[in-house]
Amino acid sequence: MSKVFDFIIANAGWIIAIIGFCIPPVREFFIKKFQSSLDKALEDRKSLNDRKNYISKTRFDTEFQIYRELSKSFFNATKKIHRLIPYGVSTVPVFENEKDKDKYEHEIYQDAFNDYIIARDALISNAPFIRKDIYDKYYELLEICNLQLNVYFQRWNLSFAGLKYEERMPEIVDYKRTKEMTDKFEKLNDEVRNYLANLDVL
Repeated sequence: MSKVFDFIIANAGWIIAIIGFCIPPVREFFIKKFQSSLDKALEDRKSLNDRKNYISKTRFDTEFQIYRELSKSFFNATKKIHRLIPYGVSTVPVFENEKDKDKYEHEIYQDAFNDYIIARDALISNAPFIRKDIYDKYYELLEICNLQLNVYFQRWNLSFAGLKYEERMPEIVDYKRTKEMTDKFEKLNDEVRNYLANLDVL
């Protein structure tokens, strides 16, 4: 009898819980409390999943390589275009005659145009593998690059032959657009960096 009494004392908590669970109001209380804890755990897990994107290592490696290619090609394109229509302080070579000056302008234009084509091809060829909102921002940057190239090319455009050379040169708004191009590229780099940082490899 003493052993039975000792068992009851040692397990009183469990016995009370079991007996209490048989009483409907108490049972409902425990069920609701358990359900509340479960809902909170599920919500916490959902919140974590919302912040993380789970992908395979193969897909991560593929995306990383694509964004690395885009970063390099767009950096080169924006750098060369910045040289055409610079924003802020810049230096240019001193030329002995107009022929040398014109040759230099053609060379830096062609150089910038070639890098623009590389950036454009890198973006469009990888379009199916790039997140839509990020693709759209790269494409918007591409359009600004193209616009700056067209502005610079006006100096050789025969349809502007009736205008003076100075009137075919970039205007203040064009120089400001170069800054806009640079700012957008830096902001896009930050966005891609954050996107890749939030990817979790399975």
